[in-house]
Amino acid sequence: MTASAKKARHTLRAMRAAPPPLPLHSDATIDLCDTLGGAGVAALAAASLGGRQAALDWVRVRAPALGGSLGYKLHRLQLGLHYENVKFLRSFGSEGGGDGRVRYPCGVAVDGAFVLVADNRNHRVCVFKDGAFVRSFGSKGEGAGQLKCPYGVAVDGEGNVLVADCWNHRVCVFKDGAFVRSFGSKGAGAGQLSYPSGVAVDGEGNVLVAEWGNHRVSVFKDGVFVGSFGSEGDGDGQLKCPRGVAVDGEGNVLVTEWGTDRVSVFKAGTFEFLRSFGSQGAGDGQLNAPVHVAVDGEGNVLVADENNNRVAVFGA
Repeated sequence: MTASAKKARHTLRAMRAAPPPLPLHSDATIDLCDTLGGAGVAALAAASLGGRQAALDWVRVRAPALGGSLGYKLHRLQLGLHYENVKFLRSFGSEGGGDGRVRYPCGVAVDGAFVLVADNRNHRVCVFKDGAFVRSFGSKGEGAGQLKCPYGVAVDGEGNVLVADCWNHRVCVFKDGAFVRSFGSKGAGAGQLSYPSGVAVDGEGNVLVAEWGNHRVSVFKDGVFVGSFGSEGDGDGQLKCPRGVAVDGEGNVLVTEWGTDRVSVFKAGTFEFLRSFGSQGAGDGQLNAPVHVAVDGEGNVLVADENNNRVAVFGA
């Protein structure tokens, strides 16, 4: 990233303005690592899989570089637990708007044998199986079943696909590619959303939505607002520009904070603040603009560390 781009990014942070949901990736690498050992990791880099991480044994590390293919530079594995052997398998997708092509893929989820990709700049979700394109759903717009810059994607226990429809300030729900419903509207009130970017589902069926613009996580069940947690700031239990959200094996909620370079952890059910980890920097255990987060079957936390161009791994 150029010095001017870095300066612009940090200026945006200092202003605390509602930032655009599309980060700068002018120098993003396009290496792909498609599995990480046998630890049962479920999607990281620009990925948030809701409550399904621990049950999967795939990880897709993707670079949303403009014009790039799927892939994200695995620069360093912090704390390196159980990830000594990294084997390349394959990549799929290429830049474009046709079938099997993507522009700025931002989120990924796995539903059985299917991989769902939030195709941000094509305003749709693409579905692949074994690397082959199956179908897509969604189109640019604000109507029912349309999307505008979708960011995060997750799958609930009934196979519903939940999409963080970032610029429409809502979450859209699809089943087998057909639109079911949406919830949320632009604003800061109860049940409203501002630039939703991460979405996850816990074991109770609660949908957790990381709101970049409102500096909080909102909780919905069956499309009905339940509550929210977090407020703007860098104190315990506060959030600043949350981007990703995931649920661990105990139901605790992990939230990446792009604005404070850390991950905050909240208690299952009550959403009380438990702890945070990470600090600004490039050293071991440090982060620089963390985006999405996932948890593997052994409880290790994997964080897409955007400005450090790496995936950071923290032990359970």
